[in-house]
Amino acid sequence: MEQKSPFDRSQLVKMLVMGAVLMIWLNLAPRLFPSLFPPPKPDAAAVDAVDPAKPEIDPDKSPDVAPELTKAAPAEGQPAPAAIATPEPSKPVVLTEGSPAQHKLGTVERGKGFFLEVQLTSKGAAVEWAKLNDERYTVLEDRTVPLKILGNRNADVDGTEPDSFQTAIDAIDAQIQSQNKTTRTAHWELLPGATNEKATFRLQAPDGSVAVRKTYTLHTGNEKDRDEDEMGYLLNLDLEIENLTDKEIKQSYKLVGPIGLPLENVANTRNYVELKAETYDDPQNASDVTAITRTASEILGQFDKAASKKDPSLIDSWRDPLHFVGVDVQFFMALMKPKVDQLLDENKDGQPDSYLKTAQPIIIARDKANPPRSDVGVMLTSTQLTIPPKGTVKHAYEIFLGPKRIPLARPLGEESALNFGRLAIITKTMVAILQFFHNVCYLPYGLAIILLTFTVRMCMLPITRKQVYDGEKMKLITPELTKLKAKYANEPEKFVSAQRDLMRRYNHNMFGGCLPLFLQLPIFISLYNALYTAVDLRMAKFLWINNLAAPDALFSFGREIPWIGSTFNLLPLLNVGLFLYQQKQMMPPAQNEEEQLRNKMMSFMTVFMGFMFYTVPAGLCLYFIASSILGMVERSLLKRFMPPIVLKPENAPELIDPNRPKSFLERQMNRLMEAADAAKHQTDGQGKNRPRDGK
Repeated sequence: MEQKSPFDRSQLVKMLVMGAVLMIWLNLAPRLFPSLFPPPKPDAAAVDAVDPAKPEIDPDKSPDVAPELTKAAPAEGQPAPAAIATPEPSKPVVLTEGSPAQHKLGTVERGKGFFLEVQLTSKGAAVEWAKLNDERYTVLEDRTVPLKILGNRNADVDGTEPDSFQTAIDAIDAQIQSQNKTTRTAHWELLPGATNEKATFRLQAPDGSVAVRKTYTLHTGNEKDRDEDEMGYLLNLDLEIENLTDKEIKQSYKLVGPIGLPLENVANTRNYVELKAETYDDPQNASDVTAITRTASEILGQFDKAASKKDPSLIDSWRDPLHFVGVDVQFFMALMKPKVDQLLDENKDGQPDSYLKTAQPIIIARDKANPPRSDVGVMLTSTQLTIPPKGTVKHAYEIFLGPKRIPLARPLGEESALNFGRLAIITKTMVAILQFFHNVCYLPYGLAIILLTFTVRMCMLPITRKQVYDGEKMKLITPELTKLKAKYANEPEKFVSAQRDLMRRYNHNMFGGCLPLFLQLPIFISLYNALYTAVDLRMAKFLWINNLAAPDALFSFGREIPWIGSTFNLLPLLNVGLFLYQQKQMMPPAQNEEEQLRNKMMSFMTVFMGFMFYTVPAGLCLYFIASSILGMVERSLLKRFMPPIVLKPENAPELIDPNRPKSFLERQMNRLMEAADAAKHQTDGQGKNRPRDGK
């Protein structure tokens, strides 16, 4: 007879389910019904293991009260244990913060002598934002709203970004680390007596060893001379560290640079936030400096590469004495510099007494959709400061917050931060001419650009005259040159010789047409930089154009179109039409299919260039249109009054002295011809001696 198991399968499953339910109940019941499950008494051994000198502190409770530590009562009938002497719990180190506060320096109201309004915050004793009160510097979308030059945030911020000039004191941070606080985020005390020109914040270490003061002073300026009086754009920052003890101490600090400059016309501009710095290379020569520029893309690339390779040294860190450092955008900049000469050597140790140990880029907010538009800044780390007993060390900084103008930057020694490129002399000259027509002749900037174009064309008139004359010669030479190509299609040496004779008959240098282009290129680049960086063109009106520093935007499409944008821009299309007309007038008629294809390619390239220039500033388009129209007028007049083209007989001697010094292009051409002749003779010689029929 078969015996049955005392537990069948269904009973086993039921037991497992009940066990699982019991385990879940034991874990959830104390949380759901805490009154039914009183907390167990602490084990004596476990309590004795706790160090009463280091009690755990709840940061949400009063920091002066530590949790009570209790011991278990002795069991009934057992003798009481001997009393154990335990040390008194030490009082926790607590930072005394000031009340959250904000204070404004200056005003946005005009006529008070201020160029700025600056809002200070007690959090980190920092600058929350700064506004310009010049009516020319308002928000593009609403010309009644003053422009924030500091404190703008992009869309990807998460609220943890620092404010400008937040300061961290390393020694104090070490004391309050357990409180999850830092001097950069703690509220400093705003001292009484703050005015609209000056305010001071103070923070003292919990152990009473040091006290730190930060004083902001905003200067006034001459409101009738805003474009040349740099004092109105200066904010002074004095950082003082006071030793409250009777012993010498060492301290250091970290200072965040300016943050949150305005990004305007982001769909069309070429300049986003850039970090600018200038360092001294030679301690013995104050004029030996290095200008540094880092775009947001470059900084992001450095951080990403350093993270992937786990090598922080791949991020820039400038250790040379600093002249200035900060950030800028297309038309505005925020730069800070030590007020004391950083090359001084007061302690006579052979090294400059520089404020800073390093200056290093930091990422404020990464724009995930468009990384080049990310917000970046700089972190300044001081050298180790030795503070005598009851003494004070002071570091003073001068901060410029304003437009990028030469008369404002030059007195401060910050002219290298302006984006004038390698041809700065020509660019500055053109900016000066533009300002002359506007400020002296009282012309709107649209007409000033047209007159600037006329001035440039007049200066280049001798070059244009030669270019037109050579172009008319080429119209006569091209048909004959086409015949020579067909005649000597299989004899390149004879074609080169015949071409040379043809050019001699017309007294034409085939490379001479390139010279005007080479001379015009630097002028074009300089004018491009001048119109792109001229802050006066920002929000300047002309005809239907509301902003000469942006595309003319005749009307909006209502949506973003790739390669075109969201607005219909008329001026670039007018440019393309004028370029095509000029091209047709200047190019000789095609004589064969090859030349027809060349002309079509030139027309295609002109249209393609129109797409590339579709989003350039309206001021630049206005220059191109004026230049094209003036060029057509010049060409028509020069054709009418230029001397006739006279052909020389075929056997006439060269009009150019063969013994004269050859130009660079002629020397290169002669070398190519000599190399070709040598190669031909070598080939001919090998052909004569080459064995035939395998013998």
